[in-house]
Amino acid sequence: MFVETNSTLSKASKYAISAVLYLTNKASVSNKIGSKEVAKKLNIPAPFLAKVIQELTKKGIVSSVKESNGEFYLSEINEKNTMYNIIEMYR
Repeated sequence: MFVETNSTLSKASKYAISAVLYLTNKASVSNKIGSKEVAKKLNIPAPFLAKVIQELTKKGIVSSVKESNGEFYLSEINEKNTMYNIIEMYR
């Protein structure tokens, strides 16, 4: 599911898009997923993906619950974001 393209997108952009797509399909408010699980499923270095997901959370693209030990999901508000919002983070 990792986004593979010949474009000029940075690795961080590609990882962010892949992670958001994964969370869209696998996570929910009642089923939050940790960044380590996402990294393992997408074959992305876990420390790098953790930083990417943290940035996505700060920008309101992904949601997390502080007491959930770093688990993430997309809320209804998050789902209104587009890939453009993700790509713009890394310009």
